[in-house]
Amino acid sequence: MRASLMLVTSVLLFSAACGSPAGQDLFAAANGSGSGAAPGQAGSSNLAGAAQGGSTAQAGSSAQGGGVAGAPTADCASACAGVGTCQGDVCVIDCSLQGTCTNQVKCPAGVACRVVCGGMSACSSGIDCTQASRCDIQCTGMSSCPNGVLCGGSQCTIDCATEGSCNSQISCSAQDCEIHCNTKGACSGKVLCAQGSSTCNVDCNADNACGSGVESDASGDTTIDCGGGIACPAPVTCQGASCGVQCGTDSCSSGVCCNAKTCNVQGKNNMCAP
Repeated sequence: MRASLMLVTSVLLFSAACGSPAGQDLFAAANGSGSGAAPGQAGSSNLAGAAQGGSTAQAGSSAQGGGVAGAPTADCASACAGVGTCQGDVCVIDCSLQGTCTNQVKCPAGVACRVVCGGMSACSSGIDCTQASRCDIQCTGMSSCPNGVLCGGSQCTIDCATEGSCNSQISCSAQDCEIHCNTKGACSGKVLCAQGSSTCNVDCNADNACGSGVESDASGDTTIDCGGGIACPAPVTCQGASCGVQCGTDSCSSGVCCNAKTCNVQGKNNMCAP
């Protein structure tokens, strides 16, 4: 009997000591915060999960990135002064209130930048995150980000998370691009992974999403998911090392042109197949 009790106690103590590590957001490695990001969708990289985990936050908490921010770094404090608030080494520009950020939002050079466009029609004059080291752009307010989004750096995640958001061109020249247009009518402007990008993942998994076409000039791997009804009605084009395109019911109505070294087009014929 005593041996059994000792065995049970040992098991309980071992179980309590072990546990799974907390999830991390896009910038967790930089600022030490964890967000418990949702897993990425099929066909997308792990970065997609981090982006979508951030997009589900409410306007007031989106800027916090889901975790306890570290102390501002000196580089961030200097670059972000007068622009936003530093959370660790991330300059956060909070446009959560309606009517804020009516001029173009421009991220400071050389530091990570998060832009939270949580108010209705927020960031009405566009976003320029081309000089930041990496970008996290959250267009979570109704009809937010209506006049174009530009981003660069090592990583860029753009989340167009409400109906009618991102209705002008999105252009990502970052090394790794993640663009999510998973709400009705989102990304009605052209979605472009521009030259200079290496990987490109675009989700258009909502009705009428990505209305003006998707183009990837990424040199590496591209995945484009047009799973929404009547999604991607304009041409879908890609090149680079590999490209996978998924077309849902009545989507990709203008066709798919894959000029990558390896093509995997589902739901439509590859109009550019040799």
